Amino acid sequence: MKLVGTLLSHFVRRVAIPMQIYGIDYELVEASVVNDQDLIRNHNKLVRIPSLVLDDGDILADSNFILDELDLMVPDDVRLTPSKQENRRSYGQVIASLTGSMDKATAWFYEARRRPENLVWPEWAEHLSTQLAGGLIQVEEMAAENPSHSPYLFEDKITHADIAVGLVYPMANLVTPGLVNENTCPRMHALSKHMNATEAFMSTIPSK
Repeated sequence: MKLVGTLLSHFVRRVAIPMQIYGIDYELVEASVVNDQDLIRNHNKLVRIPSLVLDDGDILADSNFILDELDLMVPDDVRLTPSKQENRRSYGQVIASLTGSMDKATAWFYEARRRPENLVWPEWAEHLSTQLAGGLIQVEEMAAENPSHSPYLFEDKITHADIAVGLVYPMANLVTPGLVNENTCPRMHALSKHMNATEAFMSTIPSK
């Protein structure tokens, strides 16, 4: 398999980390939407990352869909989703909040860091940063409603939700330290610290 994208992207790492955990071999095809648009377009006409090229030649796009397909490749007992039906709804809400934060992190980066300084819209950048923080705060509140001694959000096992927290919390803390920190979001802080110390996370740290 070939994973097309750059590990600087939360969404690419969101796919790469489960592949590491699942033991699924893949080749990373480094590609940035800024510098490698033609390469990405060969796999996805929307010029979005990630794309996953399967061994049979099929190409999957969108991290949610890719993860659904990867989950079908492994036994039920190692799948990175809750096994209990009653957890599926809250799990879906958590994933929606966290991937929403990832979207806003990307949008904030391009607005605040990639635009020429004289073209930045400060109010919009501030709005995006508040949205970025909001997803983490929402998940923190949901976690507080279900106290647990487990380091994970669901069923004392790693799920895609925990991976998403590990990916987006550091960005939210960097951009909005007054809103997202170890005091305002203690569960997210601890979970992010735990996830980022795992081999799967460390093996996908971007090199540049």
